Amino acid sequence: MSMNLAWTAPSAIPPATHTVPLQQSAAYHRTCAALGHKTLCLTLGDVSAPLGQAHVLFRQVPVIGTVASIIGGPIWSEHLSSIQKKTALTGLTRRIKARAILMAANSADDPIARRAIPIMTPATSAIWDLRTDLRAGLCQKWRNRLIKAEASGLSIRNENLPTAPDHWLLKANAEQAKLKRFRPYPPAFVATWARTQGKGFTLTALHKGNPIAALLILIHGDSATYQIAWTTAEGRKVHAQNLLLFYAALTLRDQGVTRLDLGILDTDRAAGLARFKLGTGAQAHTQGPTTLLAPFTRLFAKKKKGRRSTAPAPLSW
Repeated sequence: MSMNLAWTAPSAIPPATHTVPLQQSAAYHRTCAALGHKTLCLTLGDVSAPLGQAHVLFRQVPVIGTVASIIGGPIWSEHLSSIQKKTALTGLTRRIKARAILMAANSADDPIARRAIPIMTPATSAIWDLRTDLRAGLCQKWRNRLIKAEASGLSIRNENLPTAPDHWLLKANAEQAKLKRFRPYPPAFVATWARTQGKGFTLTALHKGNPIAALLILIHGDSATYQIAWTTAEGRKVHAQNLLLFYAALTLRDQGVTRLDLGILDTDRAAGLARFKLGTGAQAHTQGPTTLLAPFTRLFAKKKKGRRSTAPAPLSW
């Protein structure tokens, strides 16, 4: 039986029918649209029973022009074969009107667009399955630290997501990003997520009424993302972040969320943080490489075609 492998653009962003990463969620693209970015949701086949889905974000880049990005997608139906995915991917790249297309597939097994060139090596993230016995799945050292935090007399405050960019946690996260040299989503992104009915919550650990650690979770469908983690020296001493993250996992499970994305594992520059994430029992999930599809990449494709070896030479920036 033949399948309809044509991509269509519905008038509104439909809810995803599969577990999706943050950047492929409807909430993410509603937020980006509210912030003034152009977005596009494309559905493969029948909208009522899609075979695939791709949320596309457009940006204007000086000199280059319009650049489209598909991060964590497309999302494929389990009924599609690898050949059908490749055919659909070709149709998708033709459907998008942009000077260049950046793609980073959600899985290392996903096909790479024809004539696209790898520009960044695959990232690995920690995915925590919340359908298991959460406490039993903890590593022994992680569990011991949780027990210590539970006995420290901390109280936990559960609040809705902040709707103002000047919220203390968003400002604190921006400050620690400068010190640790990483690039988080700006405070306006989280505040806009909350104002556009995006789900999530914050947890704060309090000692004698004073905050010593906090985290922020974004919920998208049956998945969630560990978006912000902040702690003080006192919070680190009593392992407050262990307490908050475990409490967050229990809260999410009670709300029907099945998996929690703990973010990228960087064993070179943040080995301690990687151990913290994996200590929960989360599994390492390797994504696909970031690839670029642009007019000049055809030259690379032609050169590779003439070589004796057909193995691509990945580029790492």
